[in-house]
Amino acid sequence: ELTPLDGSTRQPGLVAKYRSANTGATVVVGEAPEKDWIMRMKKGALLARQKTLKYNLSEPQDDLEVLVKVFEEDGSVTILHRWFRVLRQPESQGGLNVLMVLEVREDLKQDMAPTMESILKSFRLV
Repeated sequence: ELTPLDGSTRQPGLVAKYRSANTGATVVVGEAPEKDWIMRMKKGALLARQKTLKYNLSEPQDDLEVLVKVFEEDGSVTILHRWFRVLRQPESQGGLNVLMVLEVREDLKQDMAPTMESILKSFRLV
């Protein structure tokens, strides 16, 4: 079972969350809400608000990379670049499904993408 680092039960399954004060880039790691969460995220998205850049499903790992339109309170639109990865532990080892979500504003992607992608590549179950 995953235990929140801060002991908070407001977000069960949340293990870690980091948000850069400078760029707003965010990394969240925790228990996946559903085994097929990536597929549900892709199928449930409104095409006018989400553009899929990468989508791959496999037994040990699912990946989704998207651009998302977020409508701000002031009426402006922010485009976010998001990476999602779910890693699945074999049932014989406990069957844990762990999710990593990375997010950065699209206008910062040029500078931040290499860092975000290296964080995503480092995400492993041990």
